[in-house]
Formats: sequence, structure tokens, C-alpha cells
Amino acid sequence: MKVLLLLLLLPLTLAIHDAKNIVGPLSFPDTIDLKGFQLTGDAILDTNRIVLTPKPVISSSDEAGLKIDGALWTAHPQQLGKFTTEFTLRSVGNYGKTGAELDIFLVESISDDLATFTGIKIQIDSNGETGSAIKSYLSDGSSVHDSNKFFSSCLFAYQGSQVPMIVKLSYDLKTLKLTIDNKICFESDQIKLDLGKIHLGVVGSSPKDVLKYEQFEVLKLKTYDEVWAEDSQQLLPQAKPVSNVQLFREQQQRLREKSQESLESKETHDSKDSPYDTLVNELLAKLDSLGTGSGAASQSNLVNMNTNKQLTEITKVIKVLQEKHNDLSQTLTLLVQSVLKVEAKVNALEGASSDYLGRMGSFDTRLLQFNSFMNFQKEANGVELSKLNSILGILQDLEGHGKQDKFHDKIDSLSSFMKFVLIPIFIVLIVLFMAVYRLRNDIKHSKIL
Repeated sequence: MKVLLLLLLLPLTLAIHDAKNIVGPLSFPDTIDLKGFQLTGDAILDTNRIVLTPKPVISSSDEAGLKIDGALWTAHPQQLGKFTTEFTLRSVGNYGKTGAELDIFLVESISDDLATFTGIKIQIDSNGETGSAIKSYLSDGSSVHDSNKFFSSCLFAYQGSQVPMIVKLSYDLKTLKLTIDNKICFESDQIKLDLGKIHLGVVGSSPKDVLKYEQFEVLKLKTYDEVWAEDSQQLLPQAKPVSNVQLFREQQQRLREKSQESLESKETHDSKDSPYDTLVNELLAKLDSLGTGSGAASQSNLVNMNTNKQLTEITKVIKVLQEKHNDLSQTLTLLVQSVLKVEAKVNALEGASSDYLGRMGSFDTRLLQFNSFMNFQKEANGVELSKLNSILGILQDLEGHGKQDKFHDKIDSLSSFMKFVLIPIFIVLIVLFMAVYRLRNDIKHSKIL
């Protein structure tokens, strides 16, 4: 029961421990808010990540040679003794010698053009002869920075990977150590950092060309005032010759095992030989041939820059082939699914077309029946129409005779009215007029008398 309780409390204890030792002004919170930091140049904050060199929208001949530059700097310096600073970074975009570069600075002072600084610089790029490399520089600020004067360099294929890389720099007042994904790039107890207040910065630069750009992103940044022991002691391949032949043998064996795992994984999907299998077998054969040298002179020739470069290129080729194989498998699966969907839609269309043709045949039959009915009705209507026309003529004739009879009746009624009404009235009026006239003459004679 106690053991179970300890296991349950372990993550909480580690979180409290990290929170206690974290240096806030030199760290991001879980959700980036840029408090205590400042962005310069083309750098932007996008969905909880800092994009130092955003992808160019378009490139033209007028923009040849132009750069996209962005930087992230702490707003205020911080005094540190021993420390561990951890960056989670990612590069997406193009491969190979792009001309892009990502720099990490831990400095006490630095010029505006970054040419002189006091502190340490870690440079990440793929522009050298050895391919993708991580180089480290120290400067006391007394001279201009020289890119050829690095004190450490290791090989690490970081380009185009969707998995971010973790760059961790630690100093316990005795040993300065740089690890990439928990693999040692360099470790030295001969370097003493005597810095005052430290500025922390990440600077990215990329061509303004869609065919060459690299988009550098800062996903996390944590700084602690403590250094913890790490279990892993794997070493990254060195850009310079290594003197330890056994170390080279171990690196060669790890690469051979990785290639064999890739081949076995591929064979589970396809039992037949393919160009992919052939190429991986050739790479394994080359590795075996590299390990069969005899004598001290042969071992000395193997451990050099060209051999390390070949191993790095082989690793990159295997990684690219794996990614292409996965992409092709996914594309094939999607294609098969699309074909099945199209076939189902074609079958549905064929069924709908047959149903439609059946309906159209039935419609044609009904249309012919309707035409026959209309022709019959037209003939019947023609007979009825002739009958109606004859009846209409008869009615018109009857109507004409009726009108004449009515006119004669009206004349006769008017004659009767004049005979029996108007003439007697006229006679009465004449009699009245004569009576009035005679009465008037009688009145005149009576006045004279």
C-alpha cells in the first residue's frame, strides 16, 4: 500500500520539484504569453509556439538573396550560477543546404548585428560539408565572431522531422554539457563560464524562397537553477575525427541495427523484394564492408570526417525512405478507399438510370394514350361545333324577326295613345282658350259701362 501511494505521489513530487527550481524570467509557462520576452524581426506567436522564420508566401526574382529573420530574447537579464536550460525546437520545410540557420545565445552582452558577444553560442544548420551539424562557440567579446572557430561540433539530422528536438545546455560550475534528445554533443570540464547577468536568445534566419526556406519554431523553453544527473551517455557522431575507435564501432553497430529494424518492418508489409529493400541491403553491405578493415591503419582511416559524413547521409537516406514508404502506403490506402467509393456511386447511378428509363417508357405510353384521346375529342368537338353554329344561326334569325315585331307593336301603341289621349286633350284646351277669350271681352265691356 505504501509503495502504491509513493508511485501515485511521484509525478506530483517531480512537478513540485521542477516548479521550485525553475527560473521564471528565462522560461515559458505551459501556455506561451511572452511575459518577460520580446520578439523582433519577422518572428510571430502562433498557436502556442514561436515561429521565428514564417514560411514566405511567394518568391520572385526581385526577392533573390533576401532573408526572413526573427528572434526571441529575454526582456531582462538574469543572474545564474549553475543552470540547465532546455529548448524544444523544430524545423519544417526544405532539406539540405538551404542557407538557413538557427542560433541559441547565452550571453552577458551582444552587439546589434550579433557579430560580437560575450558568452556562448550554439549554431544549428545544414550548410557545411558534413550536412546537418550543431556547432558551439565561446567568445569574450574582444573579437568579431568567426564561424570557423568552433570548439565543438556534432552531427544531428534535424531537418523536416515532425518530432521536435530537445536541446539542453547545462553548467554545474565545473562541467559544461550540451545534449540533443538526451544524447551528448559535447561535455567538458575545461570551460569556466564567468558571466554576470545573462541574456537568453534564439535567432533564426532563412532565405525568402519557397524552395529553400526552413521554418524554425520554438515550442518550449525551460530554465532551472539546478543540474541533474542523466542516465544516457550516448554520444552523437562528431563532425571532426574521433580518436576512440571503439566509439565508432558502437555507432556503426547502432546504425546497422536501425537499418535492420527498418528492413524487418518493411518485410512485414510486403514479402517481395522492392527497390526499397534492395537499397537498404546495399546500405547494410556497405556498413559491413566498412567494419571489415584490418590493422591499425585501416581503423585509423575509418575514423575520419568522410566516414562520419557517409554514416550521416546513410541515416538520412534510410529516414527519408521510411517516410516515403509510409506516405506511399497511406496514399495507396486512400486510393483504394476512393476507388471503392467511386464504384459504389457508379452502381447507384446505374440503378437510378434503369429506374429512370423504366419511368420514361411508362410516361411515353401514357403520352400516346393522351394524344389518341385528344384527337378523338377534337373530332367529336368538330361535329358538336358545327351543330352549335347552325343553332346559333337559327337563333340569330329568330332574334331579328322578334326585333321587327316589337318595333311595329311600339308604333301601334303610339298611334292609339295619340288617338285616345292627345286629341281629346287638344280639343279641351281649344274650348278653354275660347271661353277665356270671351270672358275677357265681357269684362272690358262692363268696365266701359
